[in-house]
Amino acid sequence: MRRFLLGLTAGAVGTACMTAWQELLPKLKSDEDGSEEEPAPAQAARKVLGAAGFEPRAYGVGWGGLYGLLRKRTDHPLGAGLAFGFGVWASSYAQLVPLGIYEPPWTYPPGTLNEDLSYHAVYGLGVAGAYAALKG
Repeated sequence: MRRFLLGLTAGAVGTACMTAWQELLPKLKSDEDGSEEEPAPAQAARKVLGAAGFEPRAYGVGWGGLYGLLRKRTDHPLGAGLAFGFGVWASSYAQLVPLGIYEPPWTYPPGTLNEDLSYHAVYGLGVAGAYAALKG
């Protein structure tokens, strides 16, 4: 139970990290192409989660609880965080493509996929770093 609760807390931190990166990246890119629009996968996730009664922050916190349960003592936080973030990213496509909410990943421009993947990498690293710090 302790690992799950630590994971939930770490999930909140990871979600805050991901949200900050999602806010910052478009501002950094706005000089490149004048666009500050959120990537399609992120827009879809906000719509779907909102329609299902979930706040995206709660979704990230829940994934953090799973991280706490799956985390092994021998896992290095950097590798575990990246693997976890990529797993959450892949899971979003595995769940939402069959529902018709996401398009298959190969239909998105590489830049959109890279941004979405970077959001999830930051999330996973935030979860892993927070979990390691909280666990002590």
